[in-house]
Amino acid sequence: MRQAFRLYNVADSLSAHFSTASQPSLKSQLRELYKRIHPDRFHGFPPARDANERSFKMLQEYLTAGKPFTCSLHVDCPTLSHASCCCSLSVSNLCAATHLHLHRVCTCLEMTHLSPTAKQGDQGTAALPYNFVFYLHQSQDQTSQQKGAAADVATQQGGVVPDGLHKVSLTLPPPARKDYAQPDQLPAATQASIGKLLSACGLQSDVEGALSNEQASKRLRLFVPAAAEMGRQRAAAELGPKSQLSMVRTALRLGRQVTVGLSTSLKHKSAAVQADILTRLAGALDRTPDVDMAWVHLMVGEEGYGPDKLGRLWLHADASQALWSQYLKQADLAECARRQRLVSRVKDLEATVAQRAGVNMLYTSEQLQLQPKYIHFLERIADAAATVGPISDRTMRQVPLQVLSERSAEAQAAGQSNAEQLYVTISVAADLKQVYSALQNKGPAALAALQKHNADKQRLEDFRHTVEKRLRIRRLARDETLQDAQFISCCKRMLYNCTSLSQIMEGLSFRISHTNLVSPEGSHIDIAWDFEI
Repeated sequence: MRQAFRLYNVADSLSAHFSTASQPSLKSQLRELYKRIHPDRFHGFPPARDANERSFKMLQEYLTAGKPFTCSLHVDCPTLSHASCCCSLSVSNLCAATHLHLHRVCTCLEMTHLSPTAKQGDQGTAALPYNFVFYLHQSQDQTSQQKGAAADVATQQGGVVPDGLHKVSLTLPPPARKDYAQPDQLPAATQASIGKLLSACGLQSDVEGALSNEQASKRLRLFVPAAAEMGRQRAAAELGPKSQLSMVRTALRLGRQVTVGLSTSLKHKSAAVQADILTRLAGALDRTPDVDMAWVHLMVGEEGYGPDKLGRLWLHADASQALWSQYLKQADLAECARRQRLVSRVKDLEATVAQRAGVNMLYTSEQLQLQPKYIHFLERIADAAATVGPISDRTMRQVPLQVLSERSAEAQAAGQSNAEQLYVTISVAADLKQVYSALQNKGPAALAALQKHNADKQRLEDFRHTVEKRLRIRRLARDETLQDAQFISCCKRMLYNCTSLSQIMEGLSFRISHTNLVSPEGSHIDIAWDFEI
């Protein structure tokens, strides 16, 4: 082997912090790995021998990328050089150990390094993964079923593998950069990746200092590099279905003038599932060429059929294409159009009332929105405000007005629960004088609460933008169920640990949530608000 291989010596640093007698050291496992993939074991298979040279060269780069200082275990290949090692492990001792402890299962490793685009120093990590391909000698204690399964894997992965060998592929995330908090240790993320490599080679992956899967999932230094690679893979897998989904939506809108929406539960499904639903819907519409579906708003969900109060026509997601087309032929599209016109009229009336009365906006609940008494209320207030004019206090232009049913308004008045509301409430039976009186009495408190809410919202936005800028994150979002205090606490901790976190977070999209996980479509990574470094 023409290239000297340097294995990062972490045994001493690990033993200084951990003393688990039942677990081998990472140094000893790397030695054992070298024995198993030694090129001398593959004279009968030159491609495997050549792959071993390339792979160990890349393994050197993988470990060097994560080490905080230069302290290496230098191993020269005895087949090409008899130079002395720069540490206590000599070539002769290694050869002797190789012959004395040679296992029946030998491994050849071929690794293709996809030209990482990392910046030097502490500014980032490698943007592309390391792809490993293992050629393993089958041991005599393997069953015929295991050998057959290994042969099937090799066939699926491509390439001609001689008898007695099988091929296994492995992809590791880019190596983590040095950890300033623990400068004498190999980064934990790199240790976890090397553990996968050892396990694939038939070695023990649990070494001194390694974390359990549960511990690793809680630590961002271990979780984020692997999550970033998983997100890239999921995003690549979703690329085709997303394009198909967009094309089907466009075809429905341009070809049939149909607007299609999905229920909240279906929106959380993968792009492939959504694309399949819309494709089936397009097929159902093709079966009904004589039905005028122009400007119909179709919704697909998991509950039932028929038009809702807003004039949207619902279809069940699990129904067949034939059942959809049959239902669309019998659907009362005229009723859907009538409800849509009614919704449009109500929205216009609400905007008119807000303008004439001098308030920010006016709205009500979905249950009351299309009822005749609410429409009559809007018409009365609009006519009266056109005659009297808007409220004299111009600050009320910032305050929203919510209209309640008589029963809800009475219950709220009895409970006195509007002290911290961001709006003023009024009964649907009120006249313009009562509306203006409610604005004068409750408006200042609602305005103060609204201004405080906006200030708090701006503070959260400032935190978000600061974290994005300091950590060089592409986008930082927030889980809607997260409390403000939890979000702020997480942002502060991210800024406090900016130096170390920017190394693993740069260029990625995150959402602060309750647990660490990767989004199904790979668009972002969720991190727990109470994360561990």
